[in-house]
Amino acid sequence: MNKKLAAIIAAFLLLVAACCAGVFVMLDQTLLKYDGAKVSITEAEVYARIQEYTLESEYGSYFGEKMWQTNVEDGVSLEDATKKEAIETIVAIKVLVSHAEELGIYLDETEKSAIDSNAESFADSDVGKKIMEISGADIGTIKAIYEDNALADKVKNELYKKADTKISDKEATVKSVYKLVFSTKKIDANGEEVELSDQEKEKQKAKATKAYKQAKAGADFTFLAKQYDVLDTLEENYGTGRAVCGKEFEEAVDKLKPGGITKVLETPQGYVVAMLRTANNEQYTDSMKETIWKERQQAVYEEQYAQWTADKSFDYDKNVSDRLWKKVVFNYGELTKKDK
Repeated sequence: MNKKLAAIIAAFLLLVAACCAGVFVMLDQTLLKYDGAKVSITEAEVYARIQEYTLESEYGSYFGEKMWQTNVEDGVSLEDATKKEAIETIVAIKVLVSHAEELGIYLDETEKSAIDSNAESFADSDVGKKIMEISGADIGTIKAIYEDNALADKVKNELYKKADTKISDKEATVKSVYKLVFSTKKIDANGEEVELSDQEKEKQKAKATKAYKQAKAGADFTFLAKQYDVLDTLEENYGTGRAVCGKEFEEAVDKLKPGGITKVLETPQGYVVAMLRTANNEQYTDSMKETIWKERQQAVYEEQYAQWTADKSFDYDKNVSDRLWKKVVFNYGELTKKDK
């Protein structure tokens, strides 16, 4: 082979390699990789679109057509926040699924059959059809998503079993109070919550002091709440460490007998006057036990999850392909608007 022909062949092979590499780049639809798991843009978009539909169905009438452009924090739109939450959900599911085998957790035939049925129901629904059309997902993708979620749920439920279920009635004690809250905050012209001026705070404190004197003289708390236009904060039922007004408020109430009234208290909510209705509202004991149990389950889960991910880092801004993810754009009404 002469040198000229060899050069031509070499150039041709380089051209082919370059073209193949270009084709691979165009076909690579991997949005992110985490701990050996690959997530395609299609899979991620299904999660994001479900979030889009859910939030728009619930809050669309409140926000209106500019919903997805609304800032939820500095420089972050509701669309961006929702998409980020979808990614965080996916990563958490992938972590749980990756540990299913070591825990001896699998899906049985009954569960797999239910997954197939649920996925097909989703695909046949109006919203499901729209999401699949927009994202390009096929029924295989939907079934895989359902399978991941089902397996992740089984792993999480297995972790929950480690939570202590013994909860005493004392731990579940719920106090019931009437409280008059004279807020030290207001909403400004930009819709932001801001502190009152010192002069405005003094006026609120004076109102609270007057209300306290009226209450001590026997005035009904409901009447006072209407008089001072603070009816929306009148009643509260709380367990230990759970009062809206904080620790000092609880300590002041703990000193009271039923019917007793606190002095004017300065709390994060504002100036507060409270009356203890009952020190142990048994009506809420069972629900408080349920709340405590769920919190313990969540604590067990979070501790194990932290251990599983301790040596793995995930950075949303660095690990998610911006080139692909920015193509997912929410258009108001595209999923919630009913077809004629």
